Amino acid sequence: VTLGVPRIKEIINAAKNISTPIITAILSSHEDINVARIVKNRIESTMLGQ
Repeated sequence: VTLGVPRIKEIINAAKNISTPIITAILSSHEDINVARIVKNRIESTMLGQ
């Protein structure tokens, strides 16, 4: 699992082959679940670089 500065560098530099192609986010409350689903659907197929 890539964490911290190396992970941020992968994201910012739009690395073609990232070590961990997953981001985990913790919800503040159960009320955020609908908002989380909307955000997930918007970014699920987002490409950071070509």
